[in-house]
Amino acid sequence: GFILEDGFNSDDGSGAQKMNGAFSRECKLYINGGFGQIGFGRLGTLANGAQSNSILSGWALGTSYQTQGTLTSFMKNNGRANNAIAYVSPSFAGLTVHAMYSNGTKTDTAEWAKNDHYYGLGLAYQLGGYRNTLIFESADNKGGNGETAYNVNLGLGYNFGAITPQFAYQYAWQDTQYKQHVFGLSAAAPVAGGTVKAGVKYLLGKNETDTFKAATGEDKYRSLSISAAYEYPLSKRTTVWGFASWADGDKGYSADNLKNLKAAGDTLKTANFDGYVFSVGMTHNF
Repeated sequence: GFILEDGFNSDDGSGAQKMNGAFSRECKLYINGGFGQIGFGRLGTLANGAQSNSILSGWALGTSYQTQGTLTSFMKNNGRANNAIAYVSPSFAGLTVHAMYSNGTKTDTAEWAKNDHYYGLGLAYQLGGYRNTLIFESADNKGGNGETAYNVNLGLGYNFGAITPQFAYQYAWQDTQYKQHVFGLSAAAPVAGGTVKAGVKYLLGKNETDTFKAATGEDKYRSLSISAAYEYPLSKRTTVWGFASWADGDKGYSADNLKNLKAAGDTLKTANFDGYVFSVGMTHNF
């Protein structure tokens, strides 16, 4: 089989992934068999939160509720990887093994030793009401600063019927750059014909870079975020929803320091960590 998935901004039709060419969300060719599944192409990494090979779990609001509502905006993640190969094992009493490798996450035109390589290994347990995952990832940054970045993700959840509580945790580090922890506690429950989703997440970390220290006068950063959403199905394919979120940054992620980081050209998604978001919308599945 194959998956070809594109994304575009509904405001102006521009490409949502800011890449040239179509199918920039996922471009995958795969085969299934008694051995499991093996796929090739541009793939979402294991803890990306989106696309067919992602197994990230532990957060009720998923990845669709703007930057403050997603878990991945607080976490370190590897996004999508070009030139990737992924393997999914058969299920053994609800347990599956997931492995992924990219020969060049952006391009593979340089020598192998000069490409950015991604490595991922994960375990997923889904049986009955359980959905638990454990993921280890690394990116060697050969085309960047040459220092490998690592992250470990744990996701736990159980569907009790009336409510589905979930817990997520990540530890991420890059030796001379940063070390950080992210905790997420959330739940989903049916209410008045729809679904209420709510969660709180907390980020704390230390950034060792000279750029961060110069811009903020700090080497530590914090952020607390509270989010809630309500989804109501108008039909089997159409859902309306509302969403609200609040985030409060501290230390290096205080409101003033986030402005300083932006002025210094920081590449972090600094707008996620302090402020308010309110939105409403409608989703239609074809």
